[in-house]
Order: sequence, then structure tokens, then C-alpha cells
Amino acid sequence: MSVNAATDLGLVPEETTTSLSTVADADADADAELEESSAILYSDSNSDCQETMMPARSIDSFMDDAFDATTIDLGRMTWTSYTKTFVRQWNYWALVLCMGVCNSSDATEILALSYVLGLGEKSDFASEILENDLSRNGGVLAGSIFLGMLIGGGVVGIFGDVYGRKKILLSGLILNGSAGVLSATAVDLITLASARFVAGIGIGGSIPPLFALAAEIAPRKCRGLVISIIASFWMVGSIFTSVLAFCSFGLTRTLSWRIFLTICSFPSIIGAALVYYNVPESPRFLLRTGRSYESAQITNKLAQKIGYHCPFPLTPSELSHNLDELPYTENETSRNFIAVSRDGIIGVLSLYNFDIKVCQTTLVAQSIWFTISFGSYGLITW
Repeated sequence: MSVNAATDLGLVPEETTTSLSTVADADADADAELEESSAILYSDSNSDCQETMMPARSIDSFMDDAFDATTIDLGRMTWTSYTKTFVRQWNYWALVLCMGVCNSSDATEILALSYVLGLGEKSDFASEILENDLSRNGGVLAGSIFLGMLIGGGVVGIFGDVYGRKKILLSGLILNGSAGVLSATAVDLITLASARFVAGIGIGGSIPPLFALAAEIAPRKCRGLVISIIASFWMVGSIFTSVLAFCSFGLTRTLSWRIFLTICSFPSIIGAALVYYNVPESPRFLLRTGRSYESAQITNKLAQKIGYHCPFPLTPSELSHNLDELPYTENETSRNFIAVSRDGIIGVLSLYNFDIKVCQTTLVAQSIWFTISFGSYGLITW
């Protein structure tokens, strides 16, 4: 029996009826607010457009679901489980290998000159380029590429937050490969040092967007593995360069240093082609710049590469609902290079000013990295 009917029969006092109605209305409003805050309404555009109530998914949660759904008993650590999982996800791991080639190209360009310098003062390279002064002019050549890397990493890399990871990565690879080819045509020390400097800008400008893109298209549960695989390709590039140098200068000593530098530029060109045709733009970057439709579309395609075919694809409305999980919640379409640079400088300074523990960790990490780089590049170059 409803409250109004009981009141009409005189079974419930009017004052009690008013209180009960107020409580019922408040409960209904609370239930509606709770339902709205915990779930959103979306529809599958590829189905009968039947609306289904589900929690709003983010890029990370959707990619994690895709990875979990296609992973077979990795906890047992058996060869069979790893093989079956790789077969299901091979399209995605092929994409990771494409980015690995890009990292190997950077190693190839950095190490190539060290083998040319190792030809000695009696080589054609020493007489044509170094003017028989290996210690001084060789140092100029070796330092030019690292100076370019410093500028490329500190300036060009910032453009990745403005124009996109993929575009800046492609620009760096193309610049690196082009400068490598130009190095082979150098006629004196100045032209070769200039070409190596430009190559260094390409290397420094490609490394930040490469690893940013890799992290942003990887599921959280295998993000560390993806980064490690791409980073390991630095050794692949090093081995390629050393084997090529051994075959060129160690066995027959008949291959010109110009041909050697030309071949060393091929990994950058190949890496650029692989990224252009196979690697998508970062869905996080697209979402931050207000392109939620493209972000959802790319995320769904990445899930399909993992082998996941969800009956309810990720939608732009869900991504907009979870926009607050990103580092920047504002629409970044209007953010220019100056604004991004300002935020980057503030972020770097915050590592030293605001927290003593963070400052100590930063200084220790920088000291370790400086020591490793100083020792390794110093030994490799000379």
C-alpha cells in the first residue's frame, strides 16, 4: 500500500506522510547521483547500438584488459605459455621491434666515427679530413656529435609535447640518416664536423619521443619489458657497427670510410620507414590535445594488435570521462613551444628545489649517468 493511499484511509497521519515522502525523494536523488558518478552510458557503434551500463574505462585499464585477455599462464614460466602468448600478441611485439630499430640506429651513428678515427694517422681519412692531426682534429669530430645531442635532447625533444611523439621521432630519424649520408661526402674537417653535429641533433631529438611513445602505447603490466626491449637494441646497433667495421677495415681494408659511413646511415632510414608505416601516434598525446576520437580509435587498434577483440570498443566519451588521470587536464591544443618549455623548466627545477629527498635522488642518478657516459663514450671513442 502506498503512502498516499494509507493517508486517504486515515491509517497514517499527514505529518508522517510528509516526512516519508521527503525521505523517499532524498533516497532517489542519492541513488541517481551514485549511479551517475560510478558509471557512464555508452553504446557500441558496431553493434545494434544497444546501450550498456559499464564503468568508464581509461587507456591504461583498457590496454591492461587486452594484455590480460591474451596472456596465457605466464606465471608458470613455461616455454609453451610464452610461445602461445607471443603468437597471439605478435603484431604488437613486431611494433615494439620497429621502435627498437630506431634506437639501434642512434647507436650506429654514434659509434661509426670511432671506428673511422681508429684507422690511424696513415689512413686516407687522416690525410683527407684530419690533416694528419688526429689528437686535435679527431677531438673536434668526436665532440661535435655529442654537442648536437645536447642541443637536440634539450630543445628538439620538447617539440614532442607540442607536435606529437611520432612526428618528432620521424624528424629526428630523417635528420640523423640524412646527416650520415652527408658525412660520407665531406671534403674537409669543417664539413664533416658540421654533418656530425647535425646528426647529433637528430639523435638527441629522437631519443626522448622514442621512449615517451613506447611507454604511452604499452600496457602498464608490460611497460617495463617494452622499454627494456627497445633499450637493448642499442647493443644490437653497436654489434652491427662493430661487425661492419671489422668486415670493412679489419679483413681486407679495401672498403672506403665513405662507404662505411653511408651504410651506417641505413638503420636510421629503415627505422623511419618502419615507424611511419607501423607505429601510431601516442593516444595519450592525442587525448591531451582534444582529439579523443583519434585517441580511442588508436587504442582500439593497439588492442587488436595484442590480439584482443572486445565486443565493446573504447569510446571517446569514456576517455573524456577519465581525462583527469593525465598529467595535464587542460586542452593542450593551444599550447605552444614557449608554454611547454616553461612548464618543462619548472618541472626540472622542481627536482632540485621543493623536496630534499627528490633532490638527493636526482643528483645521485645524474652522477651515476654522467660517470657511465663519461667512461663508456670516452673508451669507445678513443
